[in-house]
Amino acid sequence: MPKSQRQYISTEGLDGVNQYIREVFKDGKEPGEVIKELVEKNLVVTREVQILTVSQYDKNMLVYAETKDGNQYVLPYITGMQDVINKEVLTTQIKTNVQLGKLVHNNVESRYVSFDKVKTVGKTQVTGAVLSMLKPNGFVEDLFIILKIHQQELKSVPYDYMLSILDIRPGEFEHNAYELVTNFAPDVVGLDDVKQILLAADVGSGPPPKDMPDIRFTLNVMLVGPPGLAKTTLGRRLCMIDPRCAYITGSASTATSLLAPYDAVSKEIELGPMIILSGDYLDFGLVIIDESQKLKGVGELRTALEEGIVYVSKGGKNLVAETHVSTVFIMNPALGDWVPGEVMRNFPSEYDETILSRMDAIVLVPPITTEQQFANIVKTALGKFSGRVVTQDNDLLYTYIRYARLRNVTIPGQVEDYILDKAKEFFNEMRKNGLHVDPRTAYNMIRVIRALAKLLWVDNVTNEFVDFVLGIQKTWLNRMGLGADSIYYAILSESEAKFAVSLLDMMRDSCVEGCSLGDIIQYIENLMNNNEKVRDAIESMMSRRGYKTLAAYIDDIILSKLREKGDIYKCRENAYCVVR
Repeated sequence: MPKSQRQYISTEGLDGVNQYIREVFKDGKEPGEVIKELVEKNLVVTREVQILTVSQYDKNMLVYAETKDGNQYVLPYITGMQDVINKEVLTTQIKTNVQLGKLVHNNVESRYVSFDKVKTVGKTQVTGAVLSMLKPNGFVEDLFIILKIHQQELKSVPYDYMLSILDIRPGEFEHNAYELVTNFAPDVVGLDDVKQILLAADVGSGPPPKDMPDIRFTLNVMLVGPPGLAKTTLGRRLCMIDPRCAYITGSASTATSLLAPYDAVSKEIELGPMIILSGDYLDFGLVIIDESQKLKGVGELRTALEEGIVYVSKGGKNLVAETHVSTVFIMNPALGDWVPGEVMRNFPSEYDETILSRMDAIVLVPPITTEQQFANIVKTALGKFSGRVVTQDNDLLYTYIRYARLRNVTIPGQVEDYILDKAKEFFNEMRKNGLHVDPRTAYNMIRVIRALAKLLWVDNVTNEFVDFVLGIQKTWLNRMGLGADSIYYAILSESEAKFAVSLLDMMRDSCVEGCSLGDIIQYIENLMNNNEKVRDAIESMMSRRGYKTLAAYIDDIILSKLREKGDIYKCRENAYCVVR
């Protein structure tokens, strides 16, 4: 065979790819069997990658050629032999459709040519070859030749079998919620509300009304919290129950690559996951963005997130495409830990109010705050080591989600009136705590109600179900330090900084004319008397500081923090007022 005219500094797996092309395209062997044999003989390589984009259309590539002189050429346009074969008379030409695009491997962006149909994008394994070329500018450029993409395949289980495993009872939403959260990520203890909203994102709130098809039926969810709270685990488990799911990392992506980047080499607009996975209310996909605090150009996603459409005009090319996908943003707080009462400081600057208002749910994932929670986690860990933990049944949950998407939800007139009354309370609470409220907030509220109703098989929404959903949303506000009960979460975290900020919020509401130290101590003692967990947390903080009396601890440590920051001042003898 003639020597390649293109010089690669390394070619891992190229001999295996050459053998694959001869045996599959020339000899007619079954691709799967050939790949299996090549893997067993270590003639191809398998790499963990993140597929970023795929070409809009397949490309027809010459993969094998023979000349009348008996010369054989495999992948001539990749190996640099195009000039040679253009001068010879070809007796055999074999062409096939391939897909092109970009991927990330070891945090380096590379191009790929795929013989396997790209059905999804995101993190996956690919098998084939990696060709590394030294460019004139001194940089190394990799080209992946993909023979197989290890794409998830799920199958539906029979309806009767599904209900024999999942004890789902129409209308019994609390029971159904328990059934689902114990089967979804069963090794993740607690976080029931987090699991519910993630599953609801996979179900959606469709179908949209016939006369208003532009109403968004997908959900945008944001999970926020310090590392180590199972956010990534839950995101990965959600992706495992939907074959149309892309799990990507913000560090290896940009907003442009999520949508439709322009490729300067092919001079074409490529498609990102939000376009590739777009679908109707029965077939839409999921895009899960881990480390989303590292995602660049977030503002470009505004139209795609809300209107489900993107307009791209680059390099003389134009594209209008739908982006009907549910998105899950997983991120760490900007300051490392959540600062209660100061919402915007917890997000990177690119996540401004115009982006956050497009989130149907912003959920602060709670830390372990009680010894019972910790004991439950230890119990699960013991079960894992001994092989007793039940694994997630992906086919079962995939089937359930598909049936849930089929359900249609009705909100009766009297329940609509009830929602209106509750919405006023919800509005006042959000405004009181400085949260941005706009028309999208109303749509988000209804969308979450409908999506959870579909998930929990509530065909006719009741006042009780509305209270159930709004109770979950109130819990999210409280965790962030934005609700009346937020001081509980601050104390349970045993963070003195959070305790001080939440106490300041209470003083803003209750100490209009000033509070004495005695008033503040009485308030905290009431919290301790009403909740043993609060008592244990405060006593633990006092013990660490060596304090025996609550009054001395609160005055010397907690109120001292507020005095030092200039948040409170002594407005009269033995009384504190809040700086407004």
